[in-house]
Amino acid sequence: MDSSELEQFLKNLKYSELDTEGFLLQLEKKIIEHQNILHKLFQMVSKHLPGSKETSFEEGALAALLGCLQGFAERELDPLTKQHISIFREVLGEIHEVYTDIQYKIPDRETWLQECYDYGIKSVYYLDWKLYLSQILY
Repeated sequence: MDSSELEQFLKNLKYSELDTEGFLLQLEKKIIEHQNILHKLFQMVSKHLPGSKETSFEEGALAALLGCLQGFAERELDPLTKQHISIFREVLGEIHEVYTDIQYKIPDRETWLQECYDYGIKSVYYLDWKLYLSQILY
């Protein structure tokens, strides 16, 4: 993945616009708008995941990746630094694990995608805390 491509992508992020009203439609538009970079990132980090990649899982994974990128943009962190890049693999691994457990019990598509998106953002905020903020405080 080209770092300038990702840098341009991050500059254009305006996902605070994604409110709960019409979330699914807005999320789908953002995924379509940035599908090239999201699919490259997905392919780069998902090759180590076991089993088949079903549509619901893949949609959730893309939403989680988008959430991660949103978190990096909000925290003004570079997602491609050595300390940060592993978060994508970790988040997809956790999304895959949850999906495997609940794949036949997913309440609805919108809830699944919103939870995945939010989880991506929260994961980056936690990474920021773990790597930087906690060291400043202690």
